[in-house]
Amino acid sequence: MGSFLEGMAKADDVINGDFSIVLEKGLDSVLRYTEKDIDGESKGKTFNVADLPEEAQLAYYDIIRRIEQASTGITISPLDLIIQKIEKEGFSVGEVTGRKLCVQYKNLDKKNTTALVLSRKKENVSDLFRQFNDNEINCLLINQSGSTGASAHAIVTDKVPAEKVKQRVMVILQPELNINTEIQKRGRINRTGQILKPIYDYIISAIPAQRRFMMMLKKKLKSLDANTTSNQKSSKSQLEADDFLNKYGDKVVRRYMLENPELNKVLDNPLKFEGKDSDETPKEGDASKVTGRVAVLSVKEQEKFYSEVIERYNDYIEYLKQAGEYDLEVEILNLKAETIERNVVIAGKGGRSVFGNDTWLEKCECNVLRKPYGKPELEKLVKKHLNNKNADSITEETILAHDKFVQNKLSTDLKALEEKYKGLLDGITDEKGYQKIPVFDKAAQQDYTAERIEEIQEGKQTEIAKIKTQSENRKRYLDNFFKFFKVGHGYFYPAVSFLPAGEAGEADSSDNSYCIFLGFDINPKRNNPYAPSAVKLRFAISDSRKYIVLPASGDTAKEIERIMSRSFQLTAHQKESLIERWDEAIKAFTLDRQNRYIITGNILQGSADFSGKLVSFTTKGRGVQKGILMSEAWSPDNTDNKANNYVVAPIAKLQKHIMSLRNGASISTENRITIARHYDGTFMVIMPKTKSHIPIYTDKEVVKLLVNSRDGFEMQSGNMKASVSESKMPKLIKLFGERFSLSVRIPRHFFEEYLKTNTKNSSSLDSLTREAMQLFEQDKKAFPKKLAKQKQVTTKGKTVSMDKAKQLRLARLRAKAIMVKQKQLQYSRVAGI
Repeated sequence: MGSFLEGMAKADDVINGDFSIVLEKGLDSVLRYTEKDIDGESKGKTFNVADLPEEAQLAYYDIIRRIEQASTGITISPLDLIIQKIEKEGFSVGEVTGRKLCVQYKNLDKKNTTALVLSRKKENVSDLFRQFNDNEINCLLINQSGSTGASAHAIVTDKVPAEKVKQRVMVILQPELNINTEIQKRGRINRTGQILKPIYDYIISAIPAQRRFMMMLKKKLKSLDANTTSNQKSSKSQLEADDFLNKYGDKVVRRYMLENPELNKVLDNPLKFEGKDSDETPKEGDASKVTGRVAVLSVKEQEKFYSEVIERYNDYIEYLKQAGEYDLEVEILNLKAETIERNVVIAGKGGRSVFGNDTWLEKCECNVLRKPYGKPELEKLVKKHLNNKNADSITEETILAHDKFVQNKLSTDLKALEEKYKGLLDGITDEKGYQKIPVFDKAAQQDYTAERIEEIQEGKQTEIAKIKTQSENRKRYLDNFFKFFKVGHGYFYPAVSFLPAGEAGEADSSDNSYCIFLGFDINPKRNNPYAPSAVKLRFAISDSRKYIVLPASGDTAKEIERIMSRSFQLTAHQKESLIERWDEAIKAFTLDRQNRYIITGNILQGSADFSGKLVSFTTKGRGVQKGILMSEAWSPDNTDNKANNYVVAPIAKLQKHIMSLRNGASISTENRITIARHYDGTFMVIMPKTKSHIPIYTDKEVVKLLVNSRDGFEMQSGNMKASVSESKMPKLIKLFGERFSLSVRIPRHFFEEYLKTNTKNSSSLDSLTREAMQLFEQDKKAFPKKLAKQKQVTTKGKTVSMDKAKQLRLARLRAKAIMVKQKQLQYSRVAGI
């Protein structure tokens, strides 16, 4: 509030220090406008209140009166209040904020907000930090002005011995919007050489909407951690906060808003729903949009929103983790993977960067990390959840409790509705439409009243019918689950099929795993314990998922419905007896090792085509590696494009293949650009007329290479087409690769043929590798002996220090080592290793 204070007062002025005066300044800003003259120069002007219509003047003066009467209890200068309260307790404070003015409150303990404006003495930042480090100041109060340069970490100084060094604690009242500035600010007390680690305390108010600020901060910290340490979990140890501002939170929030149309209406439809046909597919930023508007609700409504959404989000995340589909964070798995087969699936573009490397599909034999419950353990769980009752009696109790709750809630809702419409009827005479009728026109007043009573009664009956229908629909929805699932009974769960190590065959997507129902999880202490999202079904599964909890709403409700559809034809006896065949069902999943597919190498490139779980995994003899772990059911032979049979390669590497196309043959890129060879020897380039292709068919360098370069591409049947001569086709292919990074999916044997014809033969490559290795070893041995004899070295006609010469020589050694690695990599590709 420093700049605000400078704009409203001068030193030695006495002001009202309550935050309500900010509202008055805000009201004045409403009257300001900008006017541009004929030369485009802007000039600020202000409306005169006296020139406004009478109704606007009355509204303005009414707001002024209410502001003058208001006392928020919030100070206009929080920093000064903090400083004065700390100093009152006997501690010294140094301020590094860049403020020119401050305020002094006359009485800190009472609500009297009269304050004296004073000039601040400008103090040297370095002196303040020195005094703090020397224990001469107990507290430093800093903002962005003090977030760079100076150090305030726990170190020994000339005045402070090690035993008197105090641990640093940073209390953060307002996180910076720029996360880099925030980290710099935190770095004041966390630096190399400290003898005590610092503590950070983030202070937020009890207003639920403030949770959004902490979520945003945590999201930024995660992003920063991922960029700097490749680990999003680094921030978790620094900041604990609920966080659903991600793709899963977008899904949960969108579903929540669809289920709560009244809230959606109050928030002015933030996700732009369109009636009954509203799309449930989440869009990036949905959670952020909604939480940004939730702040306008009352504290009670905010608390309800956050508590319900966070609970739904946590349930959904737990489900994803149980199902092995959670991919927001990299998980470390002790797979001890051993590669059985390894193939390139996406060829890299080349170069020294790791982003130019190939993407590999590895078939590995891995540890089985989760195994299903054994039969004795499962029987104990069933007995525990039956609690000395039989399954049928538990079902009856659940249905009766649900019926009772539904009737009570319906009665409460109808009573609230009755009170609402009673208030509407009583308030007819206060409506603007009624008050506009002249007092003496009794007939018009009676007509208006009669018409409004009829409208209100119709609205009431419509809403009563709507509430009863919704109540019945919700009751029927849950009763279907309550009647179908019984504790201890067995059902069919959509299977996760995999092939045990050493076996061959294909997984059947229609296979089922056995599952045993372990009961409903319903908390009667909740406000609405029978909301679909609050009712959870528990299952023990006969595969690696072991145990799963499914809330009866959203995606998990669809999973429950799939279980019902697959188990519908089972008789009661079959359901009761499935547990007897449990040992046989879990046999394939109790093995210690199984075959899994992992995407390795350039996994960033591979993430576009392969949807799996990003993990760090242990290997046998190759350390810890990162990769995309495909699901247990996934097999390259079951994919649409048969991942083992094809390779996605950069178009620049396929020049020979494209130039050798037969007349009438064609090849298509991944983004639907077709290159076809005509019978006259020319090539035809065809691409859709879409926004993503505009940069290609309008590119000047591309157009220059066309047969008809003057007219460029022509539109035919919705596509852009052009001819290219055979002589210019190699240049066009090179341009497509370098400028637009186009790739082509080709049969694997074509890619292997490319490797053979574009790489030196193995014997000459092996010889070159050995030669480079010998030079490397000679330099490594000879270099330290030379350095030991001389302090200066002459290199390329220049005399440099021994240290500089050492750096230059080491740089040469590293360059040779890199060359050797590159040659060995090329050799391994040719040899098929």
